[in-house]
Amino acid sequence: MFSLFLNSCKKETALNPNSNFPDNPILTQQERKLAMLNKEVARILQEVYKDPAAYREVNATIYSGYYEDERVLLKDLLFPEYSSLYKTDSFKIYKSKVGIFKTKFMEQLGKGEYPLLKKYIPLQNMNPISAVTTIGSPIDTAAEIFSNSSGVSIYFPYSETFRSSFTAAYFDDINTDPFGELATIAPVIANADSAIGSQPFRVRFYDVDGWNYNINFRNVIVNDAYAELKPTHVVGSGARPVSDPPIPPPTAPQIKRVFIGWAQLKNKQYDKFFSFSNGGGSEVKFCRVSAYLQLTNQQVTTFADQFEVQFKRRDINRGIWKRIYSVWDADWVVSNLEQIIAIYEDDTEGTKTFTAGLTAGLTTTLTVPGATAGTTTTGTLGYSITVKTQDEIMLQSKYTRVAYFGGAKADQAWGFQMCDKKGGVCRYDNTFLTTGNWPIYNGGSNLSYIWSYNTY
Repeated sequence: MFSLFLNSCKKETALNPNSNFPDNPILTQQERKLAMLNKEVARILQEVYKDPAAYREVNATIYSGYYEDERVLLKDLLFPEYSSLYKTDSFKIYKSKVGIFKTKFMEQLGKGEYPLLKKYIPLQNMNPISAVTTIGSPIDTAAEIFSNSSGVSIYFPYSETFRSSFTAAYFDDINTDPFGELATIAPVIANADSAIGSQPFRVRFYDVDGWNYNINFRNVIVNDAYAELKPTHVVGSGARPVSDPPIPPPTAPQIKRVFIGWAQLKNKQYDKFFSFSNGGGSEVKFCRVSAYLQLTNQQVTTFADQFEVQFKRRDINRGIWKRIYSVWDADWVVSNLEQIIAIYEDDTEGTKTFTAGLTAGLTTTLTVPGATAGTTTTGTLGYSITVKTQDEIMLQSKYTRVAYFGGAKADQAWGFQMCDKKGGVCRYDNTFLTTGNWPIYNGGSNLSYIWSYNTY
């Protein structure tokens, strides 16, 4: 077993921030600083989480769902009195104590060597207890480690797997229950799908009070398979608040509104598990390319509509179908002869282009430049739309209006039953229908979806 562990560690040499990485040959100076900062925060969390109330507070903030993709910012945990997250009902239902994490974090910061953290959270030569009060009002919350987009965050992948055990009684007894599980802590020190984390375990000892337990840590390799079985907190960067769903556009008689009803990612994680900028789940953009009423001498350079769907790593690993029902086209009018459904995974860097020249472009109703207002003609336009992604374009399919509505309810060769890849859950979608079900599109690829419509 010891040999296997050593061999496993050898395979993880790419996770050392001073070595080379397959997808990142040399860490930038900024990435090296982030790696060091993440490691400092991870070391503090090992001590902070020994207090069950502090550990519960972190989990409650993540389970509140305030941020996309199972995260919370360090800023929220250190400034709870100024945090919008702490004011939400979705946080309050967990009945977590507030400010315990902050107190324990500052106490530990005052005790240890954490040069980068102390640069941003100066203790001003005060003792650890009084240092707690110095952070009672925000210091420089505009500092890099406190920003929403790049600030230090805690990410809890596969958190939904452990939600059922998240009870007050469980966490009240966490330090005395030898079978309770604290979180394994893993800092982001590279762009990778696995990393070395610190797994907590209990050591039994006898003192004047009888038998007790102390929490120690051992190195483990953290990846998707591990995080699905063991609670894992990843110290990384950035969190984005969940946005309100868009308000559907108004309807009118005879409008034909097209939706992306459900979607499934089932074979590939599009982002790294560990990343300095864009790790975790996948942000999939569903887009519509239309040339309708464009000028005849122009090229289409932007999407007519687009929206984003968040797929957590658990969603992808288990191939879970997600109900979406976002509007793809508010009204596919008769004179809009052809459109393109375009799908890609959004990233912070890298580019790909959806493109087609005039001969392969979109044939539709176009506006004649310089003519009387309302003058139109039928013609074809090319398109070229560049997006930020490091992956291959997921889908770029052209449909005529006649073909779509003529076959939208027919079997597309993938049947009608939506079954998750793992877990055995299956369902049908008959939204808007009095008989039958909507078919699955694109079933042979990593992304499958339901493409439904309604007539008002």
